[in-house]
Amino acid sequence: MILSILFFAMSGVLKNLKITKEILEKNFVKSSQKELMIKTLYYDLLNAQSVKIVHSPNSDFDRVYIVTSNSLYRLIYPDVLWYVSKNKNSLIRVESPYEITLPNENLFFMDKFEQKVKIFKIYKNQNKIFVFIKTKKPLYFKIFK
Repeated sequence: MILSILFFAMSGVLKNLKITKEILEKNFVKSSQKELMIKTLYYDLLNAQSVKIVHSPNSDFDRVYIVTSNSLYRLIYPDVLWYVSKNKNSLIRVESPYEITLPNENLFFMDKFEQKVKIFKIYKNQNKIFVFIKTKKPLYFKIFK
């Protein structure tokens, strides 16, 4: 009888440990994706040969065309486009060995970094670039080139 009570108590503890493990894994994946997004955008801009920002009137979303030495797919000076798609307001990065024009069927590599983006703005002034991304919590950083 004592063993059955211990077994019953231990099964509750093991169930709680499993739930805690799942929550921690989910939070770790989310935080590492955000970290990868910020690092990728940062290095795209830091290593850019050219940056073209398209501000859409009456919109909280910019499009950013970059020619950079930063590549996730081992391309040499790829063209990179960052934009927010209408599908769940997802922040998308497109990398291509050719100039990117929208709409284009020949997009090479697409990565979805974040969903439910409310604001994606990039401001450039001489040798400074300021990036502001708002999801649940705002993310921002500044680059001096």
